[in-house]
Amino acid sequence: MKQGISISVEWWDEDVVIFVFSASNGTFCGEVKVYLEPNALEQFAKDLSGFPRDAKDQREIDLGAFSIMHAGGGIQMRFACLDAACHPAVDVKLRTQECSAFGDLQSVALRIPLEAAAVDDYVNHLRQFKVTPQAMIVLPMA
Repeated sequence: MKQGISISVEWWDEDVVIFVFSASNGTFCGEVKVYLEPNALEQFAKDLSGFPRDAKDQREIDLGAFSIMHAGGGIQMRFACLDAACHPAVDVKLRTQECSAFGDLQSVALRIPLEAAAVDDYVNHLRQFKVTPQAMIVLPMA
């Protein structure tokens, strides 16, 4: 598994895409299947565009389902700066459909340090993403 956040396509039709989100920081890793509308990555790109503007810039992005009543899993991402020098990172929580009433038994939470230039490049790739069988993009860990 690559260190960072990767997005690939498992299946799609005209109404829904099953994206596979993988996240790893070298110590912890996880993967979740997320059901999204075909244009969901365009909105993700809009929400993340220009990050980080300053040291207080924070972006919270949730994709997929976080209730056991819905199909698929979800990913929660909180992009923020770690210090006054605007070193960015993302706190990621992955949750599978199989979580139960006892808590998030099938989930993982981790922090991934990033580079601002890599975030800009990732946003550009999100905007250009085409749903194809081999499609994959990665936001690499710094």
